[in-house]
Amino acid sequence: NLRVQILSDGIVRIEESAGSGFTDAATLVVPDRSAFAGTAVASDADEDTTILSTARFTVNIPKGGGAADVRIFDKSGNPVYSYFETEKHGFYAALPAPAETPEAFVLMDNGILPPDEGLTYAGRTDAASGWTRSRNSDVYVLLPLGDAATLRADFVTLTGRTDLSDIKTLGSWYSKWTNYTAAQKLAMIERYRKENIPLDMIVIDTEWKNTSA
Repeated sequence: NLRVQILSDGIVRIEESAGSGFTDAATLVVPDRSAFAGTAVASDADEDTTILSTARFTVNIPKGGGAADVRIFDKSGNPVYSYFETEKHGFYAALPAPAETPEAFVLMDNGILPPDEGLTYAGRTDAASGWTRSRNSDVYVLLPLGDAATLRADFVTLTGRTDLSDIKTLGSWYSKWTNYTAAQKLAMIERYRKENIPLDMIVIDTEWKNTSA
């Protein structure tokens, strides 16, 4: 029930299945699984341990063990990752200041899988709007080995780049928290046109999430 993937020479994935297999689909934390460059890996084993080695680190996987038993060492043999010694687990841990970059930085994927068709839409009867959640333990160990630039580059590779905003998002917005009808909103837009006032973005967010309203 344990899968260890060396995604690059700086990212190791340690996933323990909760019984329903492993997660290969995109998640909120890891939106693009094709983004990883991969790296050369040498494999060795003895009676008790499988050993995976790259140019920068070594991963020890005890046979019959779980995610919490995996250890990672630098090429000098110094331990850089142990589940029980990691102080912070979770996607919402902030990146450290550059001068405080650790040997290993850990992200825990919360396993939230978006539906193929995207966000919720009118007419869906599923209470979760098609979103599902894996119950696996899914840990990503980033191994900057103290290098701040490496940590940030690997973090972006893992979590994805943020798209640049459209030019219209820098224009004129209208947003007001109030009840309104479709006719009223369309009339407001038409008035902007008649008055020759630029209107780039309209926020439509009044209780649309409340399906009982």
